[in-house]
Amino acid sequence: MKKSIGTLLVIGGLLVGGLSLTQQTEDNTLLEVGSVSIKKDRTENVNWMMIGGGISLLIGIVLVAAGSKR
Repeated sequence: MKKSIGTLLVIGGLLVGGLSLTQQTEDNTLLEVGSVSIKKDRTENVNWMMIGGGISLLIGIVLVAAGSKR
């Protein structure tokens, strides 16, 4: 049982760990003078998917190793 759950976590960790999310910020105005404004697109990388995938991968490896000892 541990080995099969561990295998699923390893596969899920590899799939999810490769994904990345970007988040756009709301306020993107750099300079505003009168009716002229200069704006820049800003994005932030969200690394929660990579962190979650890595944790899932590690837990899966531990479960597979624990299941194979029996």
